[in-house]
Amino acid sequence: MPKQKKIQKKENMDMIKKMSIIGAAGVLLILIVYGIISLTNKGADKDNQQQAHSPVDENENLENEVERLLGVIKEVDTDLGKLSVFDIEKNEKIELVMDGGVVIKDEYGTELTFAQLQNGDMIESKYDINKMRPEHVYKTAKTWERKNISEVHINTDENIIEIGNDRYDYTDELVTIYNEDSFDLNHINEVDEVTLRGYKNTVWAVIMQNRHGFITLCNHSSYIGGIMEVGTKKLIDIEETTTVTVPVGVHKLLITKEGMMPYSAEIMIVEDKEVEIDLSDSTPKVGLVNFIFSDEDVNLYINNESINTNEPVKLNYGKYTLRAEKEGFTKVEKELTISQAYLDYPIQLERIPLFLNVSRPKGAELYIDYNWSGIIPISVPITPGNHTLTLRQDNHYSVKYEITIDENNKNNSFLFPDLVPMDSGTTDGTSTYNENTYQENNTDINQEPEESDPTYQTPAEDAYGH
Repeated sequence: MPKQKKIQKKENMDMIKKMSIIGAAGVLLILIVYGIISLTNKGADKDNQQQAHSPVDENENLENEVERLLGVIKEVDTDLGKLSVFDIEKNEKIELVMDGGVVIKDEYGTELTFAQLQNGDMIESKYDINKMRPEHVYKTAKTWERKNISEVHINTDENIIEIGNDRYDYTDELVTIYNEDSFDLNHINEVDEVTLRGYKNTVWAVIMQNRHGFITLCNHSSYIGGIMEVGTKKLIDIEETTTVTVPVGVHKLLITKEGMMPYSAEIMIVEDKEVEIDLSDSTPKVGLVNFIFSDEDVNLYINNESINTNEPVKLNYGKYTLRAEKEGFTKVEKELTISQAYLDYPIQLERIPLFLNVSRPKGAELYIDYNWSGIIPISVPITPGNHTLTLRQDNHYSVKYEITIDENNKNNSFLFPDLVPMDSGTTDGTSTYNENTYQENNTDINQEPEESDPTYQTPAEDAYGH
């Protein structure tokens, strides 16, 4: 038994030795394989480094050289896959080759298709200078845009575009677009709406948004001098010939003039077409005027035409020349404006003054109704009716006369007898002027004598020429 245990122990030891030898051999084999792989990779790296410096690889690098551009699209050719761009920084035209792999986006980062690019778009791109294929095409935010503006003025002699106080340059490479076609800058009217795109102080694209048509007034003589409103932005003075340029579209039209019924309409303006507005059926506004005169039997004329004033007069709104006349009264001339439905219109006539002409006794003082009037001969204004005349002269008896001036619109002339001298009872030869010196005289007096009368003397002219 002890011998068997010894043999068994020896066999176990032999087994352990064999397993150790086998394990060591496995580890050695792994190390050998790792070394071979490392040597192989180093050789490959060395070959790659040698290839990197070979002439063939240098040519391949040149083929991948890229360039950047900032420009305006001149033409989009979807059939041939070509995009023509003018580089505004290098001042040269470039033709890019487009395919489905080119990334196209707008200025907000939204992806676009090639067909969505348009002439006049401002873009930036990076492209292969040998293959002319862009890596991407982006609508740029580096440029500016002014949308839907009007009153644009073009100076083709100096290549200047003016908008109010702003002035921009443009070149022969300017892109103009209307309905996908180019147009002549000289055809821009101040009412046309356009969009401008540019970079710094240069305009590179003009896109026509809305053109114009025309409004012409006919049979509108009653409205000459009035106002025509188109929408809320345009006011036009109405003249004998009135044709107005207005943007294409629907507009509210209002035609007004003082004294005329307003004309209003909604009209459609078509490009380059004329809309005629016939105002022959328009009627004036009418007012009723009640003339109130200060005297009866007044003759009234309006625009030199005699008017019956027994009842209120109908007149169209507007301005008129008025004249009122009556014998013995000063003529009234005024401008009459009718601007309301009913009007009371008073007319006050002033009587032409009558004149009293007294030519004798010369040197005597004349008092009319006890108010001093002057020295005879004299001509003074006087009103119709009864009056008291008093004649006074130093050292003579004063005389009082009662006269009547008729309402016959005629001047009155009088010759009175010479005053009677007083007895010289005072040291200075004069008499006191008091009631005791009046001499009542109710005898006939010479009134309006004929020139053949030897006692007649022409009255002196007064300040009025009478």
